[in-house]
Amino acid sequence: FGPMIKKNRESKAFIDAFEKALLKLKQVGYTDIKADYEDFERPPGLINQRTQETFTPDITAMSDERKHYFEISQKNDPLDLLVSKWKLLESMAKMRNGTFKIFAPKGTIKFTEQFIDKYNIKAEIIRI
Repeated sequence: FGPMIKKNRESKAFIDAFEKALLKLKQVGYTDIKADYEDFERPPGLINQRTQETFTPDITAMSDERKHYFEISQKNDPLDLLVSKWKLLESMAKMRNGTFKIFAPKGTIKFTEQFIDKYNIKAEIIRI
């Protein structure tokens, strides 16, 4: 396996953001929610065919028989790996006729907007 993004998963801010994201997905009717979090079934890792890096989406879910990918934005992720991961999630969503959305907690919104602009990543930002 290639490098993994080590998020600061123990921080209160990250845990709060993950819980808000999961709650929001349930409220709007997503099903088969898998999350790289506590008691959830973990989404399968995705391999970047070009670099052989393996990435696990933060959250995947189904809606209208389409697969959707979700990330929790954090400023402290290694930027080069984040570009690779988010580009991969964007293309997987497109291939499966789904969407790629990024949950941006307070304090990460501007960073996330600038980041996806700079690297031309097509994703919807959801403020949480």
